[in-house]
Amino acid sequence: MSAATESFNASTRPDDSPEVVAARLAKAHEEFENQLRPAPGDSKEQLSKKLLTVACPVEPTPALAEIARQLIDLGADVLYKDKHDCTALLNAASAGNAALVKTLLEKGADPNAAEAQWHSDGTLGPVICHAAYKGNADIIRMLIAAGADPDASTDPGGRTALILAIDYARVKNETQRPDSVAALVESGASLDKATAKGWTPLLYCIHADMPVTAKYLIEKGADPAGAPGAISPYDLAKGKNPDLAKHISDIIALRKEQEIARERLARETQQRLDHWLDSGCPTADAVRPMPVLKLKTKTP
Repeated sequence: MSAATESFNASTRPDDSPEVVAARLAKAHEEFENQLRPAPGDSKEQLSKKLLTVACPVEPTPALAEIARQLIDLGADVLYKDKHDCTALLNAASAGNAALVKTLLEKGADPNAAEAQWHSDGTLGPVICHAAYKGNADIIRMLIAAGADPDASTDPGGRTALILAIDYARVKNETQRPDSVAALVESGASLDKATAKGWTPLLYCIHADMPVTAKYLIEKGADPAGAPGAISPYDLAKGKNPDLAKHISDIIALRKEQEIARERLARETQQRLDHWLDSGCPTADAVRPMPVLKLKTKTP
């Protein structure tokens, strides 16, 4: 058998030591960083393209952080977009690089920038959706503080940042309420905004078997009854988590009682007002003031 047709034998490969592999990786990192350093004569566009790439690594090195600072100081455009409308801020948020996200926002990066729909399966779109899909609460808070829309959603699926944060927690098998979910809820994200197919954040939690987060959403005001015509949270929970289904049923009953009580109070208040008006609307001077209760306090 000739050398050209001889089958590959893995056992004949050199057995590189961990030290050799580490040295090879270090050299590759160094070469990568050197390619991104600002060079004499770099145009504004070249600096901006390098900044886009510097923002991509998931584990940025101190050298890359310094390179990013140099590129920005030399005039890299923080609003520069590639052919897919990706910006350095979007790349940094997707990589979880909170330090660079903070720097870019301070330099004027757009917190509502969105990736174009370039893939047939859709894209994550807005920056905050990228941060939510990585479960990064700190970046989510920074983006919202800078003006990002907490209800931003993907196109065309319509998955909100809140739903993406829940989906990330599902992938990571998180059983407790994720910080990224709390960051969005505390910032005013809609608890009942549904996808194009009618899936709300609560339904996502139930489907993903995340009862703790589901109860948290209900506690914060999510509608446990669901939208008319759509699958109800209770019906979905019945087949997955009977305890959660009972909790949802109890909350629905409690809120119904509260609604009835509010309606009764409003009706009684209106009746009293009508009676007051029918009695000739006595002037304020004729209305006997309520007694003021003076509480005794202990003196030392």
